[in-house]
Amino acid sequence: MKIHELSKQSGIHLETIRYYEKMGLMPEPKRLANGYRDYDEASLKQLKFIKTCRALDFSLAEIKYFNALKTQQSQHCEVDSMLAKHLVSVEEKVAELTEIKHFLQSLITEDDHQAADCKAMAQLKAY
Repeated sequence: MKIHELSKQSGIHLETIRYYEKMGLMPEPKRLANGYRDYDEASLKQLKFIKTCRALDFSLAEIKYFNALKTQQSQHCEVDSMLAKHLVSVEEKVAELTEIKHFLQSLITEDDHQAADCKAMAQLKAY
């Protein structure tokens, strides 16, 4: 399939697909006689894998490492420890976002008032 079809099926922009190829996250596709890239189902599966990892907030370097683990049978799998560390990071981000949420909730007032009397702006300036 051509890159436009791969992009459509994966939901990933074609420039991003090219970038992933350049970064070594995807194997170089076969080329047709006219020079167009020719992708297969394995390419689509790889893109879906990358998309899932990105949705879980893994870096491209971590995804590249995961790719290496898929092909190196003899190497000890450290994915569980990486996932545990990543979970701690996510929990820290959730805590930070919860603090931000509570702060924003404390700023919101339902009163109709002039900008000069806006308590939220005064609190933001003081913060």
